[in-house]
Amino acid sequence: MSLAILLVPVSNLWARRVEDWPYQKLLEKSHLVVIASVQTSVPTSEKWQEKYFAPERFTALKTTFHVNAVLKGSATQTIDVLHFKYSDNKTPYQDGPTLVSFDKEAIVIMMRKDDKGQKHDSAPSHVQSQVTDHLLFLKKTENGRYEPVSGQTDPSFSVRTLLYPTITIP
Repeated sequence: MSLAILLVPVSNLWARRVEDWPYQKLLEKSHLVVIASVQTSVPTSEKWQEKYFAPERFTALKTTFHVNAVLKGSATQTIDVLHFKYSDNKTPYQDGPTLVSFDKEAIVIMMRKDDKGQKHDSAPSHVQSQVTDHLLFLKKTENGRYEPVSGQTDPSFSVRTLLYPTITIP
């Protein structure tokens, strides 16, 4: 038994500690909670400030959202959110940050119904298009922009993608 443990590569034994972000904590720690849709997303000159991971591996983005509903706090019609992505040609870290990307275009989900009326996601017989909004839990930065309340290392915990059915094509 002890021999089997020694044969396991050391890199597989290390895991990054990730904070738990249940809805109640997200709501309590947020300055602003909104349902919003993407207007634009552009690179900025901001640098990765988190203590883990090499800054040159990341590119900052400023995504401007149209605010559709405010659930906590107050917001103007549009807000800017600072977040990061991996720089071009950079391989993501194993057990690295859980970064977010925001969809501006509708998402297309292909589905079919079997003979019992059950839906499946293979062998599509019709297409259902979805409009995309995002539920954002945000904190305000010193420069007036917003960032995910769970921080830049794991912003995915602060973002939920909302899908609304719009079109069914037989």
